[in-house]
Amino acid sequence: MLQQKQNTAGAAGVGRVEANGEGASKFSKGQRVVSPGWGARHGQGTWQQYCVVPEEKLIAVADSVSDTSAAQFFVNPVTVVGFVEVSLPVTSSIAG
Repeated sequence: MLQQKQNTAGAAGVGRVEANGEGASKFSKGQRVVSPGWGARHGQGTWQQYCVVPEEKLIAVADSVSDTSAAQFFVNPVTVVGFVEVSLPVTSSIAG
C-alpha cells in the first residue's frame, strides 16, 4: 500500500521572516525575502501560509520593490527564456 504524502504547490512568492531557527541570524523578524529554493521540489511550495526555508536559500528584498515584483524574481525569467528559446524560435525573416 502506498503512503499518501500531502504536498503543497507553488514556486513563486515573497515572504516575511516570522522566526529564525537555531543558529540563523542573517534576517530579522518581519524582513521580506525571496528564494529560488522555497521547497516546492519537496512538496513544500509557496501556496501556504508558512514554510520553513534554510537561511542560506533566502535573499533579502529591498523596501522599494513591490511584493508583486519580488514574487516573480525567479519564475518569470525562466518562463521568458523557455518562451523565447523553445516556443518562439527566431528566424532570419522575423529578425529582420
